[in-house]
Amino acid sequence: MTINLPRTYEDITIKQIMQAQGKEDNMIQLVRIHSNLAYEEVNELPYVMIEKAYEHIIEILKEPTSKHFKKIKVGGVDHGFIPDWSELKTKEYVDLTTYCADAVANADKILSILYRPITRDIGEKYDIEEYNGTKNLEAYQDLSASYLYGALVFFSTTLNDYKANLAQSLIQATLEVKKEVERPAKRLLASVGAGIISSLNWLKETCLKLINWLSYLLRRS
Repeated sequence: MTINLPRTYEDITIKQIMQAQGKEDNMIQLVRIHSNLAYEEVNELPYVMIEKAYEHIIEILKEPTSKHFKKIKVGGVDHGFIPDWSELKTKEYVDLTTYCADAVANADKILSILYRPITRDIGEKYDIEEYNGTKNLEAYQDLSASYLYGALVFFSTTLNDYKANLAQSLIQATLEVKKEVERPAKRLLASVGAGIISSLNWLKETCLKLINWLSYLLRRS
């Protein structure tokens, strides 16, 4: 039997990072999740094969990559990233705040707020569907996990668009987030198990810091 494993971080799905949370040190569980095999199938594999598969997965998870696009396909439908953050609705902010408390467990819900079906598309400009709660989550779970990291990297770099109006303390806080994002992943990850946990913690912490930024924008609007 052969194992189909992700070749790069971009091949890892939102569903897989959600399922793998807390199982970083469980070799069999991690291989099962990232190979999409059933327990019975994994149990029939040679142990040496499991070990090699685990090592491969660990190396990928240690260095998450980010991909950010304004428009993506979700379940075959065109979706757009929130185009104007100054018009963020209170209900969107409240739900983002709630879900960012555990960004990995709620990764699909976070993306379903950030990316919604496009209702009008004119070149670079587009409108998206009004937010009415999270839905179609299974389709978001099939997206690459790199989209979630990409969304947070985008958040941390859009400060340049607001510098003229933001308070100096907010500028400093966001620049610190940006610096953390740009730091090579190798420096963030000290060891195998701790490395994966560090990358997930970075995701959670960055998400919460950016909620504070959104809160500031809402107060100013």
